[in-house]
Amino acid sequence: MLDKYDATKMLLTVLSDASNPFLDGEILNNFLKLGIKLLEGGNNKIQKNIYNYCVTFQRSEVLFAKFYNIITSHSTRLKKTKALDLDSEFVVEEYFQLGPIILENTLRLLQLFTEGHYLDLQNYIRHQTNSRNNYDLVSSVIELLRSYLDHMNQANYESIMRCLDTLAEFVQVNQVLYFRLMS
Repeated sequence: MLDKYDATKMLLTVLSDASNPFLDGEILNNFLKLGIKLLEGGNNKIQKNIYNYCVTFQRSEVLFAKFYNIITSHSTRLKKTKALDLDSEFVVEEYFQLGPIILENTLRLLQLFTEGHYLDLQNYIRHQTNSRNNYDLVSSVIELLRSYLDHMNQANYESIMRCLDTLAEFVQVNQVLYFRLMS
């Protein structure tokens, strides 16, 4: 219903806006939640709109850069926590007030991008053909999961599970492609 009023286009336009690469955390989180609501249930029409936006507008590269930066900066902070040998709980409390929520919502949105096997969008997520840069979101999620190895605790449980769920959707893409090639 919201897509009838161009909610998907608004979402993508705001997240792809290069003039404001660092949205306020609450605003970014609300846009991520909007994207999640639009895509829940494997909405192929929304997935097709997202794919068409990505292949039509080169500025969609900014969207993938934001997702990549959210994932990799979280991973980097986790690694620094271990390297500095600081009390994990303090660092989690201090920095990650909105961080895990934004990370989990980013991963959930990426998971929904790939849910339902809309192959055009799934392939575009793996390799952004309309961009100058290609952001390897699969490897960044794997690296984030590796970073959590030293931070396995109840506070990180939801983020770890979201990483695994997102990777499972990314892997299903490869399974579908494999089975289509084999038949």
